[in-house]
Amino acid sequence: MMNEQTQKRFHGKTIVPSKYIPKFPESAERDYLRFMNQYVTKALKAELQASLPELIQILYEAEKDEPRANQKLTFDSKDKAKENAEERAMNRRDTLAIIAVKMESWFERLKNAFRNGLNIYFLRDQLNRIANANRKLTVKEWKKVIGKTLGINLLEDYFDGDFFSEAIEQWISDNVDLIVTIPNDALDHMKKVVYESYMSGKPVTAIVKDIQKSYGTTKSHARLIARDQIGKLNSQITRYQQQSCGVSQYQWRTAGDGRVRSGHKKLDKKIFSWDNPPIVDNRGRRCHPGEDYQCRCIAVPVLDLKKLDIPVDGTVQNKKRGN
Repeated sequence: MMNEQTQKRFHGKTIVPSKYIPKFPESAERDYLRFMNQYVTKALKAELQASLPELIQILYEAEKDEPRANQKLTFDSKDKAKENAEERAMNRRDTLAIIAVKMESWFERLKNAFRNGLNIYFLRDQLNRIANANRKLTVKEWKKVIGKTLGINLLEDYFDGDFFSEAIEQWISDNVDLIVTIPNDALDHMKKVVYESYMSGKPVTAIVKDIQKSYGTTKSHARLIARDQIGKLNSQITRYQQQSCGVSQYQWRTAGDGRVRSGHKKLDKKIFSWDNPPIVDNRGRRCHPGEDYQCRCIAVPVLDLKKLDIPVDGTVQNKKRGN
């Protein structure tokens, strides 16, 4: 009956584009990033700072054992500094086996310290909080779509409870696994930096600076993960939400800024089916909005009034319509 009344207000039209473009849940993304910075990157930095003096000592001791190490190396010019670095690099080939064992042991202890400090229960609890904040934002945007387009109020509690529980639980499990690997990946990258810096003949002070720069990439990695994972969860909730209400098609909308990739720009404002995701690049990959890596695109629903099955509270918004 509600569908019939709605069709009358649209003078028999059955396909109605959304008059409202849902927003990407940026506040949930910021919340995730704050959590990552506090719980992952700062914790890793604290463990690194506590353990770094030991690594510095290992490097200095290895430097003393280098052949011709007692020869004073000067840095009177750039050419001389380069010559010194080349000489150190040649000397360090002889001590690599000794220092490699000590550095491997140091990195393993650091990994274990961070791994033992992880609180999986706290981790899951925080991810659950972020996921439900994302869910609330997505539901709020969906209610705006229906209200502004059809003038209909959705039931307040329809999307509460267990509606999205399976998708959220899977997202939490995936993100726990992802976060646990971040310190290992960061430390493996740091290890590579240390070896390359050491074997290129850099002095210990320069190697320490390279380690600190390497830590900065962990913060960048956390930012990328936050954007990527919130986009994926938003896409899952949006799809489940729309399909459960009888929406089978959507209009692809990009974020409209300079970070939008070329393949997604070509899809902007085009209509696609939830059952047939579009090709997003020249490799033939198929994705819905938000499913691609770090994608901030949005699926704007195309409402088919004959198929629409939405949980309404029986009231129509009091607003003037031009049609």
